[in-house]
Amino acid sequence: MQQQEAKPKQETFDLEVESFSDREKLIIRRLREFYTIDRDIREAEEWARGDNLPFEPSITASAPRDDDPIVRRILQHDVLPPEAQKVVNSVQTYVSPDEFHYAATYRVTRRLERIEPVTWEHEEHIEMVLKLLKERYGEPEEYLELTETERLAIKREAYIMDARERLPILRERKRIIKQAMDDLEMYYPEWWTILHYKYVLRKHWKTVCKVAARDGVPLTDEEYRLSRKKALHQFDKWAVGLR
Repeated sequence: MQQQEAKPKQETFDLEVESFSDREKLIIRRLREFYTIDRDIREAEEWARGDNLPFEPSITASAPRDDDPIVRRILQHDVLPPEAQKVVNSVQTYVSPDEFHYAATYRVTRRLERIEPVTWEHEEHIEMVLKLLKERYGEPEEYLELTETERLAIKREAYIMDARERLPILRERKRIIKQAMDDLEMYYPEWWTILHYKYVLRKHWKTVCKVAARDGVPLTDEEYRLSRKKALHQFDKWAVGLR
């Protein structure tokens, strides 16, 4: 008796590995980040103030070796003749005195070397300052080696500057995502449910199908896939400026 040939098993589509466009991938990533964005903003606010940084000084810092009254007078609004005050104003357009607590001369010089002045007058003033500092101290590589406290201060500054740059980006990102998701929840609740549970809360797609049930019946694979596609498309239309 001839053995009947076994039928091949039907393959099931794995929704977790479905491909997405680059824009869809970005939206998904931003929705996942949205879950902790309030904490990210709070941390950026603290770091921007110099609080709770990964690098905290363990000793009281003394005045840096290469600090100098010239630098302090340039960065701080001391009483200066009118022409000298113009130079101070030009430098402070690009460098804040709050940014330089340690190794002021070295760091101010390096910062001024890298900026691009927006006016010829600013450029002239900054060249004057650089010339003054280099005549007094020589080129940056000739400076004395930094102390551990100064190195720590430079590391802290990097975190502070990064936080100050990230903070407005995070706040704007939160505003855009929240507004788009609020609109989805009001006008397309099923689509909001899919995006919120799948990406913000990171639930399995089968769980999402149950939560987004229609008249008590969980979404089928095809219904879920189609609704998710529409949800991402509509979110993209309303999340103007999301990057």
